[in-house]
Amino acid sequence: MSGSTGAHRIKKADVQPTIDHYIKNILSKWPGWGGKYAYTGSYVVGKKSDYGDVDIVILANGSDKKAAKKEFQKWLDDNFSDRPDLLMPFVSQKYGGILHKNMGELVTIHYPQKGKDYGAQIDNMFAMTEDEFAFKQEFLNLPAETQGLILGLVKIATIENKPEDLFKKLGISVDPELPEGYEWEFNLSGKELQLRKVHLDKNYKQLGRTIEWKSDTWQDVKTLISPYPINAGFKTLLNMASKNLKNQRSGKRMVGIFKSMISVKSGEVGTEKGMNKLRAIADVEKTLGESKTYFLKFEQLFERKNKINKTK
Repeated sequence: MSGSTGAHRIKKADVQPTIDHYIKNILSKWPGWGGKYAYTGSYVVGKKSDYGDVDIVILANGSDKKAAKKEFQKWLDDNFSDRPDLLMPFVSQKYGGILHKNMGELVTIHYPQKGKDYGAQIDNMFAMTEDEFAFKQEFLNLPAETQGLILGLVKIATIENKPEDLFKKLGISVDPELPEGYEWEFNLSGKELQLRKVHLDKNYKQLGRTIEWKSDTWQDVKTLISPYPINAGFKTLLNMASKNLKNQRSGKRMVGIFKSMISVKSGEVGTEKGMNKLRAIADVEKTLGESKTYFLKFEQLFERKNKINKTK
């Protein structure tokens, strides 16, 4: 069982038939649907044979995302609360019995797997414009390790470059001058690129921040971190960062951001996925010159795994 729904895992071969069934019987009937969906995440970039959930981004009508999600949930309740053949109650210990859950950008449901007597978790991520739809696809379809590096490059953009030069490239009409104790910072999420005015203490701890500009156009991300090619892959981006970073703060910042984003969950300990995450953290730590804690940890685990494999 997996996720908040407690649903069964779904085999790769069953994903498309299940989603086709979901689109035909539920999503296409919702008046608020904009007629477009796309897969994101591990189903697109991974090589697994099965998945704990299926992530899709859906285009919704209107401009208010919170309202659209609530409207979708109410519509599900009004039309499918007594149709377990189309909308199954959650079976997890924590959320058992509910029909949907609103979490951040998502509305999660438990939907019957096509041809099976059990369901799968479907996470519906809402996009309110074509630009936001494309933005989510572009960012979330990158491997997690690449996402971590790109987020780091976005975060250090104003440390490595003059803010006024970046504002000019992006067409941002904001006065780059700031009072003492403040700093410009870009931030990237699955829905948008933001420019923040950040209040810092003398140790660079954040005391507060305000969003001064935002964009859901993916080209703006590419422009911001140019000349780094977003689709070049993890190794290429990491090596470029190692050669190009100028400010002493940048490497340490990228390592910290990467380690906070790429974490090994309890269920991943000892698995290939967990080892790959440790390997990526070790590579970033080693290449960008921070402490070697994760590098040594990975080396020890890798050596132990090889010994176990040799005895089999």
